[in-house]
Amino acid sequence: MAQRSRVIFGDTTGLQFENPKLKTAKRTRPLVEYLSSDDENTPVQRLRNLGGETVLEWPPVVPDFDPRGHRSVRNNYRPGKNAKASKTGLPGYVYSHKAAGNVPFHSNLEERLIIALELCPYVVEIRVQYPEWDEARLVRIVEQGGRMSKSEIMTLDIVATLKLPGCAEPKYHVISGKPSSLVEKPENQRRHSRERDAVCSWDATHEVMTELTVSYSEHGSNLLLLAFMRDVKNIEDWTDSAKAFANALKRTRIRGSLDRVLNIVSRRFNWDINTGYRIFSIAHFLGYLAWDHNYKLAIDRPMMLKGIRR
Repeated sequence: MAQRSRVIFGDTTGLQFENPKLKTAKRTRPLVEYLSSDDENTPVQRLRNLGGETVLEWPPVVPDFDPRGHRSVRNNYRPGKNAKASKTGLPGYVYSHKAAGNVPFHSNLEERLIIALELCPYVVEIRVQYPEWDEARLVRIVEQGGRMSKSEIMTLDIVATLKLPGCAEPKYHVISGKPSSLVEKPENQRRHSRERDAVCSWDATHEVMTELTVSYSEHGSNLLLLAFMRDVKNIEDWTDSAKAFANALKRTRIRGSLDRVLNIVSRRFNWDINTGYRIFSIAHFLGYLAWDHNYKLAIDRPMMLKGIRR
């Protein structure tokens, strides 16, 4: 069994926050002691390799604070940087139900990853630009009466909170988005090593994702699915309908375009076609349906669901 070491997280009064918005990342609860594992066989190494099926419980129930001490989404987590802080890539904002609002991205790759996570039923919340720092160094600085500068605070691209079948507690998976052509550069290797060392201290897992992780075709399909449900506010109100509609679509023998199939099956529920598309996308969000991304999602093409051949 791997030896476990004690790590203390809590007080952040020694941090130097130049951006007023970063002050919301300060932890105000008392010092709490956590156990961290040095075992390299972490439970999640590659998020996309998770097999089987799961259904997302919505709204999710997660602790108000994670083991690192940062707030959960529904406990008013705020990103450490906004989109304007980006020096590379094309920054912007994208709406995420799992982030409870608009979240910043600093490149097209980050946007692509956030949207893919939005439709991954293992992921229950998404936090971007997550502040991280060397806790031991912070303690030394505070003991000397100083404050840690903003330049010493890393911001991790994405922290995804996972609910895995059979696991009572949530798992935290850190994702660094980097173009494949830059991953092997020494400076990026050093950065990723620092990130892994930092997050392993609180039992999070770490993964580097590139543009190869989510193809342009899959990204386009994901955008279309989320567009179908863009006006949905309370997803929990549609859970039963999404489950029933998913079961009907899995059983149907209707052939033709996606538009034709959804139109006919929607009428069985006394829904118009727009409602059918909305609930079709919610069923994907919750995990009742999964699109086969070997095929492009388009209303004039066949419906291609994972595990079901037409």
